[in-house]
Amino acid sequence: QNTYRTRFAGLYCQLRGINIIPTYSFGGLSSFSYCLEGLPSHSVIAVCGLSNRKDAQAYNIWCFALQRLEEEKQPTLILIYGPEIEIPDLHTPVKYMKDFISKRFR
Repeated sequence: QNTYRTRFAGLYCQLRGINIIPTYSFGGLSSFSYCLEGLPSHSVIAVCGLSNRKDAQAYNIWCFALQRLEEEKQPTLILIYGPEIEIPDLHTPVKYMKDFISKRFR
């Protein structure tokens, strides 16, 4: 449902002349069948990097998701909202954006 909402919100903004950066999100391994649908190829893609530090499994799934993004959509740049973290086997340029949310919830 969240994938549908982000795609709809992006389309709504684009139809009104607002430039957007599409967001790649996923809910786990079962969501990989549809979470890349609707994302453009050869474009800048934003990804949240806040939940990947929960445990080793969450980090591994997050890294796998970024590798799938790279393979299927070949982004020109990946913007990661959150702290810098090593992403093995990723060849796409990555830019980290400062996280302002987690400070408010500590």
